[in-house]
Amino acid sequence: FAEPVFITELESKPAQLKSEDVAAKISGRNISETWLKLLDTVMKFGEEKQSDYGVRQKEFLDAVAVIKEDDGKLAPWMNITENDLNNYFQTFFSADKPHGVEYTYGERLFRYAMSNVPDNFLGEAGTTKDQIEAIARILKERPFTRRAVAFTLRATDAGSENPPSLTQITY
Repeated sequence: FAEPVFITELESKPAQLKSEDVAAKISGRNISETWLKLLDTVMKFGEEKQSDYGVRQKEFLDAVAVIKEDDGKLAPWMNITENDLNNYFQTFFSADKPHGVEYTYGERLFRYAMSNVPDNFLGEAGTTKDQIEAIARILKERPFTRRAVAFTLRATDAGSENPPSLTQITY
Protein backbone atom coordinates (compact mmCIF):
# COMPACT_ATOMS: atom_id res chain seq x y z
CA PHE A 1 0.00 0.00 0.00
CA ALA A 2 2.96 2.34 0.51
CA GLU A 3 6.57 2.60 -0.44
CA PRO A 4 8.97 1.28 2.25
CA VAL A 5 10.29 3.90 4.65
CA PHE A 6 13.76 3.40 6.09
CA ILE A 7 14.33 5.13 9.39
CA THR A 8 17.96 5.67 10.28
CA GLU A 9 19.25 6.44 13.73
CA LEU A 10 20.33 10.01 14.19
CA GLU A 11 23.88 10.51 15.33
CA SER A 12 23.87 11.38 19.01
CA LYS A 13 26.32 11.79 21.83
CA PRO A 14 25.67 10.77 25.42
CA ALA A 15 24.95 13.61 27.81
CA GLN A 16 28.00 14.85 29.67
CA LEU A 17 27.32 15.03 33.38
CA LYS A 18 29.71 16.77 35.72
CA SER A 19 30.52 15.01 38.95
CA GLU A 20 29.12 18.00 40.88
CA ASP A 21 25.73 17.18 39.33
CA VAL A 22 25.75 13.57 40.54
CA ALA A 23 26.26 12.26 44.06
CA ALA A 24 27.12 8.61 44.43
CA LYS A 25 26.88 6.12 47.23
CA ILE A 26 28.95 3.12 46.23
CA SER A 27 28.70 0.04 48.38
CA GLY A 28 30.25 -3.39 48.24
CA ARG A 29 30.85 -6.45 50.35
CA ASN A 30 34.55 -5.76 50.86
CA ILE A 31 37.37 -3.37 49.98
CA SER A 32 38.10 -5.02 46.63
CA GLU A 33 34.51 -5.00 45.37
CA THR A 34 33.88 -1.46 46.61
CA TRP A 35 37.10 -0.22 44.98
CA LEU A 36 36.08 -1.69 41.62
CA LYS A 37 32.65 -0.05 41.81
CA LEU A 38 34.17 3.28 42.80
CA LEU A 39 36.69 3.08 39.95
CA ASP A 40 33.89 2.22 37.51
CA THR A 41 31.92 5.28 38.64
CA VAL A 42 34.94 7.56 38.27
CA MET A 43 35.70 6.23 34.78
CA LYS A 44 32.08 6.53 33.61
CA PHE A 45 31.07 9.81 35.22
CA GLY A 46 34.32 11.51 36.26
CA GLU A 47 35.11 14.87 34.77
CA GLU A 48 38.40 14.91 32.87
CA LYS A 49 40.70 17.70 33.98
CA GLN A 50 44.33 18.71 33.74
CA SER A 51 46.44 17.86 36.80
CA ASP A 52 49.34 19.68 38.42
CA TYR A 53 51.56 16.85 37.17
CA GLY A 54 51.00 17.56 33.47
CA VAL A 55 48.66 14.63 32.79
CA ARG A 56 44.90 14.41 32.37
CA GLN A 57 42.93 12.97 35.29
CA LYS A 58 39.35 12.07 36.03
CA GLU A 59 37.72 13.54 39.10
CA PHE A 60 34.45 12.55 40.72
CA LEU A 61 33.27 14.70 43.60
CA ASP A 62 30.90 13.68 46.38
CA ALA A 63 31.34 9.92 46.27
CA VAL A 64 30.70 7.96 49.44
CA ALA A 65 32.08 4.44 49.66
CA VAL A 66 30.47 1.98 52.08
CA ILE A 67 32.06 -1.38 52.85
CA LYS A 68 29.27 -3.60 54.15
CA GLU A 69 30.89 -6.75 55.53
CA ASP A 70 34.65 -6.58 55.14
CA ASP A 71 36.27 -9.97 55.50
CA GLY A 72 39.74 -8.44 55.90
CA LYS A 73 41.03 -10.07 52.73
CA LEU A 74 42.31 -8.28 49.66
CA ALA A 75 41.83 -9.65 46.16
CA PRO A 76 45.11 -10.86 44.60
CA TRP A 77 44.65 -8.52 41.62
CA MET A 78 44.94 -5.50 43.94
CA ASN A 79 48.70 -6.09 44.07
CA ILE A 80 49.01 -4.96 47.68
CA THR A 81 50.02 -7.08 50.64
CA GLU A 82 48.66 -6.96 54.13
CA ASN A 83 52.09 -5.75 55.24
CA ASP A 84 51.93 -2.86 52.73
CA LEU A 85 48.50 -1.93 54.05
CA ASN A 86 49.62 -2.10 57.70
CA ASN A 87 52.63 0.13 56.97
CA TYR A 88 50.36 2.62 55.21
CA PHE A 89 47.89 2.65 58.11
CA GLN A 90 50.70 3.21 60.61
CA THR A 91 51.99 6.17 58.62
CA PHE A 92 48.51 7.50 57.87
CA PHE A 93 47.32 7.44 61.48
CA SER A 94 50.60 8.28 63.22
CA ALA A 95 50.74 11.67 64.91
CA ASP A 96 54.54 11.52 64.52
CA LYS A 97 56.03 12.83 61.29
CA PRO A 98 59.01 10.76 60.10
CA HIS A 99 62.23 12.63 59.25
CA GLY A 100 62.36 13.77 55.64
CA VAL A 101 58.59 13.60 55.15
CA GLU A 102 56.77 16.86 54.41
CA TYR A 103 53.61 15.80 56.27
CA THR A 104 51.47 12.82 57.23
CA TYR A 105 47.71 12.80 57.45
CA GLY A 106 47.97 11.50 61.00
CA GLU A 107 50.17 14.40 62.04
CA ARG A 108 47.70 16.89 60.61
CA LEU A 109 44.64 15.13 62.02
CA PHE A 110 46.02 14.41 65.51
CA ARG A 111 48.45 17.35 65.91
CA TYR A 112 47.13 20.10 63.67
CA ALA A 113 49.46 23.09 64.06
CA MET A 114 47.61 26.12 65.37
CA SER A 115 50.27 28.51 63.98
CA ASN A 116 47.76 30.95 62.46
CA VAL A 117 45.70 31.29 65.64
CA PRO A 118 46.32 34.54 67.58
CA ASP A 119 48.25 34.02 70.83
CA ASN A 120 45.33 35.19 73.01
CA PHE A 121 43.29 32.18 71.76
CA LEU A 122 46.06 29.59 72.04
CA GLY A 123 45.70 29.23 75.81
CA GLU A 124 42.63 27.04 75.43
CA ALA A 125 43.67 25.24 72.25
CA GLY A 126 47.42 24.92 72.81
CA THR A 127 49.87 24.96 69.92
CA THR A 128 48.38 21.84 68.31
CA LYS A 129 44.90 20.36 68.15
CA ASP A 130 43.76 16.74 68.01
CA GLN A 131 40.96 17.17 65.48
CA ILE A 132 39.79 13.56 65.70
CA GLU A 133 39.38 13.71 69.49
CA ALA A 134 37.48 16.99 69.14
CA ILE A 135 35.17 15.50 66.50
CA ALA A 136 34.52 12.41 68.64
CA ARG A 137 33.55 14.67 71.56
CA ILE A 138 31.22 16.74 69.36
CA LEU A 139 29.54 13.65 67.86
CA LYS A 140 28.93 12.11 71.30
CA GLU A 141 27.11 15.27 72.37
CA ARG A 142 25.39 16.04 69.05
CA PRO A 143 25.40 13.09 66.60
CA PHE A 144 23.32 15.14 64.13
CA THR A 145 25.89 17.94 63.77
CA ARG A 146 27.34 19.04 60.45
CA ARG A 147 30.30 20.63 62.20
CA ALA A 148 32.33 17.45 62.68
CA VAL A 149 35.02 18.27 60.13
CA ALA A 150 38.80 17.78 60.20
CA PHE A 151 41.23 19.45 57.82
CA THR A 152 44.65 18.45 56.59
CA LEU A 153 45.08 21.37 54.20
CA ARG A 154 46.80 24.51 55.45
CA ALA A 155 47.03 27.92 53.84
CA THR A 156 50.77 27.38 53.38
CA ASP A 157 50.07 24.32 51.19
CA ALA A 158 48.97 26.60 48.33
CA GLY A 159 52.58 26.96 47.11
CA SER A 160 53.70 23.45 48.04
CA GLU A 161 54.92 20.95 45.45
CA ASN A 162 53.25 18.16 47.46
CA PRO A 163 50.04 19.35 49.11
CA PRO A 164 47.72 16.76 50.66
CA SER A 165 45.33 14.98 48.31
CA LEU A 166 42.95 14.28 51.19
CA THR A 167 42.10 17.79 52.32
CA GLN A 168 39.24 17.21 54.75
CA ILE A 169 37.19 14.56 56.47
CA THR A 170 33.52 15.22 57.10
CA TYR A 171 31.56 12.97 59.45
